[in-house]
Amino acid sequence: MNNTRILSFNGVTNLRDLGGYPTNDGRSVKWGKLFRSDQLTNLSVEGQSYLQKKGLKLIIDLRSSFERKSKPNPTMKEVTDYHFPIFDEIGLLDGNMFRMAMHFCMNRDVHSFFTGYYRKMVTNPIAQNSLRNMVDLIIKMKDPVILLQCLAGKDRTGFVTAIFLLILGVPKKVIMKDYLLTNTFRSSFNDNLIKKVNQKPNTLNDGLIVFLTAEEAYLQAVFDEMKASYGSTHNYIEKVLGLSKEKRNLFKKKFLV
Repeated sequence: MNNTRILSFNGVTNLRDLGGYPTNDGRSVKWGKLFRSDQLTNLSVEGQSYLQKKGLKLIIDLRSSFERKSKPNPTMKEVTDYHFPIFDEIGLLDGNMFRMAMHFCMNRDVHSFFTGYYRKMVTNPIAQNSLRNMVDLIIKMKDPVILLQCLAGKDRTGFVTAIFLLILGVPKKVIMKDYLLTNTFRSSFNDNLIKKVNQKPNTLNDGLIVFLTAEEAYLQAVFDEMKASYGSTHNYIEKVLGLSKEKRNLFKKKFLV
């Protein structure tokens, strides 16, 4: 079987298979069981067919209610589209993305904002509740094939993907490499968006580049916040998400080989 990390289909820029990643106990993540993506609204029929043939059962949509209503996911047979928001009404992304990105980059320290944003995903009660509920749902599923998604597949999807891989026992350095792959897969899309600014390199362009980029410091802020607020990533998984050793092993059985 030909296992492929990046899945290139019209309508998406960041759809990929999380299979093949090694775990600390010598196992690896199964191919074709856990996917991550950017917004699926315009996913081609070919892309939809591919996911259905893979047995996709559950889309975990991390976007806000506004985003879901304005850009709904396609309906796919035998696939449940479940809403697990990280921040339900996220003002940064609710509205015209391009206008807001320009305004944001001109008026705020983008790097500092995103570092704080990632830390808030760790401690935010809405995110914690969504994580608990999605993990419980997955554990109850007979043969889960899951897709995680948000708008760009960068921040919220990057965060939840990191949590899932931590639960599975994937080393942090491998999780970080996966997170940073967004910069490779979305490079063409990001370059085209930057060109629309139609200005010579200046503060705006620099800010927009940071806005669109996955930086190591952002995901590291997640790990740092887990340690600062809860003592360790293990404590976060066990005490905040409620994953006992037994539940964690059940989760692992779904996705490891």
